[in-house]
Amino acid sequence: MGRAVCPLSPDLGEVTTLTMDGVYIQYKTDRFDGVQIFEAGNQIVSHIQMRHFKAFDEARLYLLFRYRGKNRRRTTVSGLLAIEQERTTSAQIELGGGYGKRLSRAWHVSFLAEGRIFKETEGFEDYNRTPASAGVFLGGVGIAPERRVSSRMFMDGRIKLLASGLSGGSGVVGLEAAIGMTWRF
Repeated sequence: MGRAVCPLSPDLGEVTTLTMDGVYIQYKTDRFDGVQIFEAGNQIVSHIQMRHFKAFDEARLYLLFRYRGKNRRRTTVSGLLAIEQERTTSAQIELGGGYGKRLSRAWHVSFLAEGRIFKETEGFEDYNRTPASAGVFLGGVGIAPERRVSSRMFMDGRIKLLASGLSGGSGVVGLEAAIGMTWRF
């Protein structure tokens, strides 16, 4: 993981940061009654983010890439785990951004926008014949309020509306919601 901080006009309280990281994830095998039944493919995630701060406001832009290897499933013939012939989890590219505004000493709100592209997986024919991903663009907008509880504790939330159109005229709409607490050292 690397991080570069580039101050721009420090006398005006402006700072721009660029952060990059990469993650490799290896999963353990799922078991049921001691029998191996599933093992998710290993995952590679890379992320780059640029943030610009001016006084108490923040603008953010990020790009994320996620790739997951083929899964292994238990076969009914041998009872052993076998690598799937066609990848069921597609590669994903996510581009997003946001603008955060301080409303008072206790309240901060961010406005969010994002786009996610899920690549079509090998072997996709149509929605009725194959379980593989067809390749989808998913777009969303949201809001993320934050409340300062003390000098180190914050309560935050996020709500996003996500929508996509699929080939064949059908579409997907979803709502993502989260709430949490942060303790800053």
